[in-house]
Amino acid sequence: MDLASADMTSHSSPDAAPAQKRNLKAIASIVCAVVAIVAPFPLFLGGIAILLGRQGWKEIEESSGAQSGLMLAKIGTVLGGMVVVFVIGGLVLALFGSGG
Repeated sequence: MDLASADMTSHSSPDAAPAQKRNLKAIASIVCAVVAIVAPFPLFLGGIAILLGRQGWKEIEESSGAQSGLMLAKIGTVLGGMVVVFVIGGLVLALFGSGG
């Protein structure tokens, strides 16, 4: 067995499915959403998580299987939305809550 044939057998066959590339916006979305939970500026990071998640979600669906990370994009979008809702709800309660 020479080096050329050994090298050919170490790689995957040409019939193998191409590797999926994970969408970076989906990853950034979930990172922003998680950091927003403990950050001093959660409204900003929550909004960024929503925007990046929706963009990543759309890109993944349009990639015809070339990109992965759809669940990350969905979780980042939902978690970012929850952060925004809780922050706005907390502000409303703080400003207009029962005064006793």
